[in-house]
Amino acid sequence: MKKHCVGLAAVVVLASGSALAAGATGSTSFQSLDLDHNGYVSQDEAKTAPELSTNWEAVDVNKDGQIDAAEFSAFEESQPANQQSPSDSATPQD
Repeated sequence: MKKHCVGLAAVVVLASGSALAAGATGSTSFQSLDLDHNGYVSQDEAKTAPELSTNWEAVDVNKDGQIDAAEFSAFEESQPANQQSPSDSATPQD
C-alpha cells in the first residue's frame, strides 16, 4: 500500500510540473517538444509550437540553432499569458 501511495504522489508531482511547464506554449512542454530527448528543441521539433517557431530568433538567445530548457523557460516566463495582470491581483470589492 505504501508503494502505491508513493507512486501516486510521484505521478501527481510530475503531472503538475508538466502543467506548469506548458505555460505560454499552450499544452506543449519542453519535454514533449524534445522528440529525440537530446536536451534541446530543434527548429523542426518546434514546428508543432507556433508561438515558439514564430519567436525562434528571440528565444534562441545564444544563437546555436536550438532551444535549451533555460531558453524555453525564459521564453515562457516572458509571455503575457504567464504574467499576472493588475486586475488579477486586486482584492474583490463588494
